Amino acid sequence: MTTKHELGLLMAALFSAFGRELTDIDVDAWHLVLGDLPRDEVTGAIWQACRAFEQMPAASKIRRLVLDRRVSATKNMTTTTQHSLRIAVAAKDYRKANPGCTADDVAEYVSKLERQLTR
Repeated sequence: MTTKHELGLLMAALFSAFGRELTDIDVDAWHLVLGDLPRDEVTGAIWQACRAFEQMPAASKIRRLVLDRRVSATKNMTTTTQHSLRIAVAAKDYRKANPGCTADDVAEYVSKLERQLTR
C-alpha cells in the first residue's frame, strides 16, 4: 500500500510536470483514492500520466490507469501463469485460515487445486 509520504513525493513530481502547486489537502485527498494501491503500481501510473497526458489528471484517472494496467497484464498471461497465481493466492488463504497446518497439508491442498484446474 502507498503511504501518504510516498504518495506526496510522487504527487510532487506529477504536479510539477503540469505546473501545479501541491498542498497538504491534495495529498490527503489523493491518499483517500490511491492509498490502498501498491506503491509500485501507483508510481507506474503516475509516470505514465506525466508522459502521456496533456492536462493534469484527477486521482480517479490515476486509479483507473492502475486497474487498466492490471487487466492488461492479466490478459497477456499464459494459462499456466494464471493458474499458478490462483493456486498461490488460494494457498496463502488456506494457510491463513488454517494456522496450524503443516507443509504436507498445504502440499496436499495445492495438489488438489492443480487437479481441479487441469480437468
